[in-house]
Amino acid sequence: MSRARKLGIWAGVLGPLGVVLVVAALVSLWTGYHGTTVAGDSMSPTYTQGQQLVYERMDGTGVRRGDVVLYSAPERYQGAVVMQRVIGVGGDHIVCCTGEGRG
Repeated sequence: MSRARKLGIWAGVLGPLGVVLVVAALVSLWTGYHGTTVAGDSMSPTYTQGQQLVYERMDGTGVRRGDVVLYSAPERYQGAVVMQRVIGVGGDHIVCCTGEGRG
């Protein structure tokens, strides 16, 4: 078997395999990850206004204290996506301090 024939066989096998892998990677990125642009400066200096971010959609079970999350609150922000840092998770008790002490 000539060298050109072997190269043709390898190209016939690896070419379609490479295309399948690229398509699978693109579909995975397209369905699991999304992009957004930071609209305000409330998260600075961690994230600055105009910075582009890639995020993964997930349910609430994987969220921990300190994570940055995007969510929508239509009753408060007219359906806009909001970015905030998680300070508490289910079961936590949050206490706020007033000017006169704890409240």
